[in-house]
Amino acid sequence: MKKLYFLLSLMLITLSGLAASAQKTITVTTNEPSALTVLDANYAPITWVENSLQVTIPIGNGLQMSVNGNYEISAIKMNETALSTSSYISNEYIVDGGTLYVTMSEKQPKTLVIQGDGDQVYIQSNYTDYKKDSQVDGKWTLPNLSEYGTTYVYPNAGYAIKSVKDANGKEYMYPGSTSVSIYHGDLLSGTTEITVTSFDKAAARTASFSVEVTGDASSVRIQRNGENEDVPSSEFESIAYDPENELPVTISHIQYGKTLYKVFVGEEEQTPQGSQYRLSNITNGCKVKVVTDYPEIDVPVKFIFTNEGTENAIQSVNIDNTPLEQASWLAEDFKVRLGKQVSINTNYNDYTINSVTVNGQANTQSFTVTDEAGYTIVVDATKIEPYKLTVITADWENVIIGQPYSSPYVSFPLTGPQSVLEIPRSCYSIEIKAADGYRIDHIFEAGTETELSSPLYLKGDKSIEVYVSEFKRDKVAVVYFEETEWNYKNVTLSANDYNFRKDISVENGYNFINYNEVDRPFAINMYHGSFPNPVVYLNGTKIENNYGMYPDLEKMPENSVIKIFTTEPDTHSVTYNIEENAGVEVAHDYLSIVENPSVHNVQHGTHVVITPAERSGINILANDKAVEANDKGQFIVSITENTTLTVSKEGTSSVVGLQNDDNRDFDIFNMQGIRVMHKANRQDLNNLPAGIYIVNGKKLVKK
Repeated sequence: MKKLYFLLSLMLITLSGLAASAQKTITVTTNEPSALTVLDANYAPITWVENSLQVTIPIGNGLQMSVNGNYEISAIKMNETALSTSSYISNEYIVDGGTLYVTMSEKQPKTLVIQGDGDQVYIQSNYTDYKKDSQVDGKWTLPNLSEYGTTYVYPNAGYAIKSVKDANGKEYMYPGSTSVSIYHGDLLSGTTEITVTSFDKAAARTASFSVEVTGDASSVRIQRNGENEDVPSSEFESIAYDPENELPVTISHIQYGKTLYKVFVGEEEQTPQGSQYRLSNITNGCKVKVVTDYPEIDVPVKFIFTNEGTENAIQSVNIDNTPLEQASWLAEDFKVRLGKQVSINTNYNDYTINSVTVNGQANTQSFTVTDEAGYTIVVDATKIEPYKLTVITADWENVIIGQPYSSPYVSFPLTGPQSVLEIPRSCYSIEIKAADGYRIDHIFEAGTETELSSPLYLKGDKSIEVYVSEFKRDKVAVVYFEETEWNYKNVTLSANDYNFRKDISVENGYNFINYNEVDRPFAINMYHGSFPNPVVYLNGTKIENNYGMYPDLEKMPENSVIKIFTTEPDTHSVTYNIEENAGVEVAHDYLSIVENPSVHNVQHGTHVVITPAERSGINILANDKAVEANDKGQFIVSITENTTLTVSKEGTSSVVGLQNDDNRDFDIFNMQGIRVMHKANRQDLNNLPAGIYIVNGKKLVKK
């Protein structure tokens, strides 16, 4: 027991020694204690003793300080080693037992003085451009700079910036950039002087090369290094360049993603980097040859899947951004023409993609076909096990399981009262809905009374019970859209109840909507760019739009007519002359029965529907033009002007059979509804050739 106690004590002493040695204790001194706060490991301030303090820093931690008032850190030394003037000192720079000297100074207004050739460069600060005319002795002076602002240095046209340095030799220009930004927050207090070195690009272009293009020269893009503008094709015979600053020269196809067939420097064929040729080996007087068009050669492209049955790990294959059917790119004889761009998209939701290699090269899922020998694409993927959804329902034939908002719609068919469906991981949610004529009453977690809702978000395997009942949409309404080009339009039944919701595509003109009481109000969505505020009528009465909803539709009666126009519609009069005992029913907009047809005002485009009691025996004229019955025996007239409708019983008689009062003037029509004589009399009719005519709404036979 004593031995064990001794060992434990020894271990504690050893661990204590290790912990102590891992900490670092230093002394911090400063010339202005009120301007600097030093924080301990718990971020609590440590009290100064005159102008110094001691702080213990745990293993791995750094030293955190904060600056107070109108001061800044102007210098920091750890013993004799100068450090950056940051308020946080990393542990690696802290020497155990050492002294950290922090020099504080009052902040001074920041002034930036930039010297440069005003003919070649200009600056921009606080959204203001400063050109040569604002220089004094070749310098721009910007006093009282905002701490969070930025000053930019830009070259004038035809010039380039070589360097931007301060008095301490700090370079502000990054390689490959054409302009420079100077963030004010990085500047020290007081005055910072910066010198800009620039040069005339044309004068520096002491060398030249020529470009010979076989093919379409306008499809070739050439850029000097550091240039954003293309070299015009008119200069291809002699392109001047600066051998010190403008190499490499980049040659590429003008169209993004496409490549040039071949590029040579002298007789040496060049290797592209991606879709570009970056030529650093251009010399003065050399010739660059560019061949733009690939030969019409189709090369074999073969997909190999390391693991059987993982073909769906490739989500899509596109040739020049055009997707292919899976059967096409999986075919043994699949080929792609030289010069085409192939892009491969993987299905990382349902598969673990271990690797995709193209001719042995990884990370090349987008490439241009340049190798006439062809390509072998090897896909090493492992299928991620799908979720298993068990659906228990006696009415399985009337339950639809699918992926919401998918196009085309992705469904998972049920096969019986209990179906186990495999749901891919890429299908984040599923919807449960009833077939037409039915509704979802309940969705339960299997074996419980825990109610679930659709759509159902899957995070693992799940079993559900679904109960449905019959649901009839046996009421009818008419929805009319003005005959114009709408940006979009549709009708949604039960928009706020997912169990009953049904979206209906609608056409211009009349649409017959079958609905149930619970479907009200209809959600009617439409937009016309030129007329953003549509006019809506319910049974002839204008209704108000309440932020895209129409409250009056909540109480609409059966056989209602809803009409939507871009603007207030024109109206026309309809005058009915209906022969007594004609036996017809008149309706406007199909559903609005007219009890006593006389003279009525209707909206432009309204359909008048005249339905005879018997399928034959009725003649109808619209403004003296005969109307033909449809296959249902109805006479439908679209009202686009003031219209007189004459309805009479069909009868046949000879001219002799006309009554004495029929001797007044009348119009004569043939059986096609064409007027053959205006203001005729009995004698005019006798002079007509034999045939069948319509006079005063009656059919007459001229023998």
